[in-house]
Amino acid sequence: MLVIGDLMLDVYLWGRPTRISPESPVMVVEIERETKVPGGAANVANNVVALGGRATVVGVVGDDPEGRSLLAQLGEAGAVDASVVEPGRPTTTKTRLVAQSQQLMRFDKERVIALSEITESAVRDAVMDAMPETDAVLVSDYAKGVVSPSLAEWLVAACHSRKLPLFLNAKPASARWFVGATLVTVNRVEAEGIVGAPPNDPVALADAVRRAAGTESAVVTLGSGGMAWSSSSGGGSMPALPVEVYDVAGAGDTVVTVLALSLTRGASMDQATKLASVAASIVVGKLGVATASADELASRV
Repeated sequence: MLVIGDLMLDVYLWGRPTRISPESPVMVVEIERETKVPGGAANVANNVVALGGRATVVGVVGDDPEGRSLLAQLGEAGAVDASVVEPGRPTTTKTRLVAQSQQLMRFDKERVIALSEITESAVRDAVMDAMPETDAVLVSDYAKGVVSPSLAEWLVAACHSRKLPLFLNAKPASARWFVGATLVTVNRVEAEGIVGAPPNDPVALADAVRRAAGTESAVVTLGSGGMAWSSSSGGGSMPALPVEVYDVAGAGDTVVTVLALSLTRGASMDQATKLASVAASIVVGKLGVATASADELASRV
């Protein structure tokens, strides 16, 4: 699978609260360890590999330690890196401070601007080079600048000409750029941003998103409410499975990955959403951005 989109590095500072600072009425947290994991489109690629698929990643990172760390981790996980380095653009980095399993604060380091013409051309070249070796394309848009209307239009045409399914994890703006795509996934807030005054029925909401985006199918994730889907042949909903820990970071990445892998291999929408619901329950039961492995998924279905 070819994964295209916004690459991020998720950094976690794990610690314990010790006292209130004498300098200011804030908590002092003693950092005990630090972890770094791929996020955004990079987490999608990680999910593909964890589920037994092959992933080629095309995105943009900066010429900085964070970018090098991110690409190294993708390589270690088994993904094929075809990303573009843009000097002067920092790699999007989200740093979370966690104490006693509670996220206290998040610091974002990024520069949200459109790609330069040179960089977007390099992205297109990387996509073209990877397309002959892929069976599907998945776009993960976090509105950091990689996905643009011109790139979206070009991708839809390129996928149609090669008869490749095109899956999209979208933001409200970009959901309308991929008319003719196979599937779009959004969360409830994003769905409401797409359709305006949303219908109360979840399946009707998914159908409204599908029609507004002009895609063949749409899935709306509803958090603890599960998910709803719509296609030209019908629709349905899937309740969320109960979990002891509930951390939604990265859950949307897992959902779109499982949907894309399942549908590419011939599953129905009903079957694909059931698998995606199980996979989502696995990752929200873990702290931080995480993946569901093929073995974990197999043990739950």
